[in-house]
Amino acid sequence: MSTEKDYERYEQALSKLAPSERQAVENFNGRSPAPRLTAQERDGKISISNDHPDTAIGMLMLAQALGTADVDFARGVIGEIADLSWSGRQMSESELNYLRSIVVGMRPQNPVQTMLAVELAANHKLLLENARRAANANILEERESAIQAHHKLSRNSAALAEAIQRLHGAQGQPVVHNVSITDGSQAIVGNVTQVRNEPPPAVTPTVPNPERPASQDRPRRERVQMQKRPRS
Repeated sequence: MSTEKDYERYEQALSKLAPSERQAVENFNGRSPAPRLTAQERDGKISISNDHPDTAIGMLMLAQALGTADVDFARGVIGEIADLSWSGRQMSESELNYLRSIVVGMRPQNPVQTMLAVELAANHKLLLENARRAANANILEERESAIQAHHKLSRNSAALAEAIQRLHGAQGQPVVHNVSITDGSQAIVGNVTQVRNEPPPAVTPTVPNPERPASQDRPRRERVQMQKRPRS
């Protein structure tokens, strides 16, 4: 348990830091509280858990960091991340937490964003593998094939990142404005979502066809009624 002297030493240590160092410490303290993942081998099988003292609470914290309250969904996402972490026949715990940090670092707010984040993490891993394959290729055809795959994966990464950013920005918060009601007016009861004001689409003026007049004169006999002479 921290004492008053511990807090004093902490403040003294912070006071000796440079502004950039102090900012780094503050950013580190404000990081996601999601626990790290652990991989243990039991009876020839790999068991994925977390390093929280209470693993059940740790799973809830992971689910929250993955943008869901559904523990089953969170377990499925962790399983997908674990499948990406295999290096040959061994599970890489550092790779496991690296991919976890990619997904959690995107701060998904719903399962759709979480799945896109997992796809982006998987695409990023394939991109790096193709980059190494292109760098180590000894045959020209193999090098060109790896470079083409690298370009496709780069475009996929950009598209996935753009989709995630667009979904982040599309979630509008309900905004309630002050409304003055006059006699005979009606008020809307409920949440009012603020919508970005966009200019109306430009209207292209209609240009009349010079070869065809806008309105043609009708024949005179249709415009002027003929007066009949009375019979004698």
